[in-house]
Amino acid sequence: MATPLIDGFLFAWTKNQDYAPRLVADLTEEQMILQPATDPSAPANHPAWVLSHLNVYIPIINSIIKGEPFEDPKPHRFGMLSKPTSDPSAYQSKEELVALLSTGGWFGFIKQRPFDVPANPALSPRSIHISGFNSAPLSPETSVVLSGRMDALQLGIDALAKISGAGGVHLGVQQGDGTFDGVTGVNKTTFSGPHPAGNV
Repeated sequence: MATPLIDGFLFAWTKNQDYAPRLVADLTEEQMILQPATDPSAPANHPAWVLSHLNVYIPIINSIIKGEPFEDPKPHRFGMLSKPTSDPSAYQSKEELVALLSTGGWFGFIKQRPFDVPANPALSPRSIHISGFNSAPLSPETSVVLSGRMDALQLGIDALAKISGAGGVHLGVQQGDGTFDGVTGVNKTTFSGPHPAGNV
């Protein structure tokens, strides 16, 4: 599949993932199923249906990117042939819908350098680089952010190592920070100096 098409999918999904939760952030559960007054024969899509519809296509987008076959979800109750309903029991809660949309688009946060575009999952990266600290003013301490989460971090690094190329996985560490001393399977590089030190 052509790279521009994959890039388009990833770009659009990343935007949806960022913008949609912000649009519904201050809505109540009742407002999630409100529909603007329009032609009764063509009811407007309310927020609950829109998020449900987007979530239906998470596995479809993944299959398209991977070049795998998939079944058209049009007949799905939230597919293209469905219509919004004012029955709140037909939908997950706002929190559940937003959580599913957010976790489903995680790959958009992996960026390809040097142009800072979403990484193409169909391509094997030469190497993967992780910034282990944020040097921006007022940023939280890494040790606080990762407190109680080091096992999850190690699991994530082990997973990245499986998809990285010959260059391996690299971790940028702030000078004097021992948070990552026990982390294995990664090439560590120490950085110091003013912001944006160690920025990847």
